[in-house]
Amino acid sequence: MVSGAIVGGVLITVTGKYKPLLVAGFILMAVGMGLFTMLDDRTNTVRWVIYQVILALGSGISLIATLPAVLASLPESDVATATATWAFLRSFGSIWCVSIPSAVFNSRFTDLVGRIASPQLRGVLVGGGAYQLATKAFMESLDDTPVVKAQVVSVYVDSLKLVWQIGIAFAALGVPLSLLIRSLALRDELNAEFGLEETRTENVEEVRVQ
Repeated sequence: MVSGAIVGGVLITVTGKYKPLLVAGFILMAVGMGLFTMLDDRTNTVRWVIYQVILALGSGISLIATLPAVLASLPESDVATATATWAFLRSFGSIWCVSIPSAVFNSRFTDLVGRIASPQLRGVLVGGGAYQLATKAFMESLDDTPVVKAQVVSVYVDSLKLVWQIGIAFAALGVPLSLLIRSLALRDELNAEFGLEETRTENVEEVRVQ
């Protein structure tokens, strides 16, 4: 994601345009999450790494391009306030980016947990347990029961698939919304009133001379 933000920042600096990057970023996000729906326990490392790179680039580019879109139409006197508001909303939005997918995952896992043959394991995984136990150590603890392990993995895969599908909808919604944004020229000069106020030192120097 950081690399995507860097790429987006460089492209905005070179081209002076932010709207095409917003659209491209949301498209890459939708494509990346669409590719995520194809992941399963047999996916090789190269594929899931490439899928993650695509999603990370889209997320980084769309994130960094939103700030110029906000600031382009504002006077320089409002830049500081608008930037602080943007940073707050970004942080606030990141909370929902975690809570909504986790809620969807837990709900879907509860719906599918009946596919797991072990009643004891079902009791551990419901009610958010699957989200907490999504670790390599937990999966390795099921090596002695390969049939049950395969059932658990399949439920995890299908539960995550719904998360990615909902993510596709959110990312796809960003595309038409980005097209509605006005494309304004970015400023290449700074005429701000911010900074340290200069003070005259002539009187002080005269006193020292005397």
